[in-house]
Amino acid sequence: MIKIGFLPLDSRPCNYEWIKDFAKLTNTECITLPIVVLGNLHQTLSWTKTKTFLLDIATKVDYLLIAIDSYMHGGLIQSRTVKLSHEEAKERLDFLYEIKKLNPKLKIFAFDTVLRTSISTIDEESKKNWELVNQYCKYLGRYYRYHDEADLTKSKELEAMIPSHVLEYFLSSRSIKNHITLWGLELVANQVLDLLLLLQEDSMPDGIQSLEHVTIRKYIDEHQLNNKAYLYNGTDEGMSVLFARCFVEETKKQVNYYLLCPDHSYLDKPQPFEDRPYIQNLEAMTSILNLKETPTLENADIVLAINVNETPLSIEQSERPIPQTFAKDEKSLNFINQINTLLNQNYQVFLLDIAIPNGGIWEMMHQIEYLKLKGYSAWNTASNSTGSLLAHAYLYATTPQSDTKQMTNDLILYRSIIDDCIYQDIVRASLNDFAQIQNINIYNFGDNITLNKMLNEELHKITNIVIPIKYRAYFPWNRTFEIGIRFIEE
Repeated sequence: MIKIGFLPLDSRPCNYEWIKDFAKLTNTECITLPIVVLGNLHQTLSWTKTKTFLLDIATKVDYLLIAIDSYMHGGLIQSRTVKLSHEEAKERLDFLYEIKKLNPKLKIFAFDTVLRTSISTIDEESKKNWELVNQYCKYLGRYYRYHDEADLTKSKELEAMIPSHVLEYFLSSRSIKNHITLWGLELVANQVLDLLLLLQEDSMPDGIQSLEHVTIRKYIDEHQLNNKAYLYNGTDEGMSVLFARCFVEETKKQVNYYLLCPDHSYLDKPQPFEDRPYIQNLEAMTSILNLKETPTLENADIVLAINVNETPLSIEQSERPIPQTFAKDEKSLNFINQINTLLNQNYQVFLLDIAIPNGGIWEMMHQIEYLKLKGYSAWNTASNSTGSLLAHAYLYATTPQSDTKQMTNDLILYRSIIDDCIYQDIVRASLNDFAQIQNINIYNFGDNITLNKMLNEELHKITNIVIPIKYRAYFPWNRTFEIGIRFIEE
């Protein structure tokens, strides 16, 4: 049995609990830090604890998985306002040489983020600045690429509207993080890192990040790192992909998937919060995870069903104030019918819903025999949802059948349906409405007993008749953006 150590991006369930679920699914020994010391909205993982942890486990595990933003800055939120100097940052990265020397056989996989095109949101004021900075990066990036003076003028107008300290922190963080990315690639070239995923956070085509991509791709090409370093959209799914990659290395198995979607041409367009055609992200992740598309069901180990819109939404359209609806056109209805047919023929179907960011569509799920699915994902951005589901699919397909595997997989499915679909599509909007009436900050409301009670009451009104197991939901970061699920053993 292999042993895996991992340094999570932060304490959110997608970065911590989900990896532990995958460890149970595969019966793998997994070692990590206590969740209470990890980074969150207000707490930074200390560099001292990080160093101590890595030194302690370097000789005890076969694989070490590192979220570079946690390793370098103490968490994802903290990585968006970098406080390290260039010298301090280089010194921290170089510490990985020492870890590799302690165990030369240790395989170190890491993922880093290319800074997104805006700041973090913690209240209504920062939300306004988020929108301004996002637009600033859009127009400035377009100006540098196409040299249209109108774009430069617009970027200067936006710059004047953004508080100077906000923009200064943002741009200085971009500079240092770009250096860290290149130093990370240097670690790959020097065989310290065996795999590096460079995940572009929330962005848009032609944004300011596209200038950094030119430098990154040049380094990858010049040092022939194309099979060891990947650049594509994503962030929070990174640890799931790295965890599954361990089993690609161990089993050497290729998993064949049959791709089902309303229309394959829909995958050629960029999705909200992403900067390239979705198919490019899918191809990158399937390559990393040794998943290969097959044109015939007969040769497929799994079915990957992707619900996607013909016309992707813009970022501005992606808010979810009310429950969403799905397209009732012939292609979409046929897609749903095909899923149900395959489920009833006992195919291993994994459903990915990227039609709308930040959640699934409960109305559509009613049309599907969803408890027969092997996996489901619809959270956050398209690539977040994709990476976590592909990792799940690969692990499920390559893990020997057992009662423990099936029980664990059922819990992963239930959790995803409750969280990704029922909460995000139905319950979250009602909680946000209540919070607005009560003047509660939905981005940071502390230990609010009323909201926690409402969360469970509203969820259980729906799930008591559709989910065959007891659970309790909670807010891991005391904001409505995400929830966690704890199942209750009878």
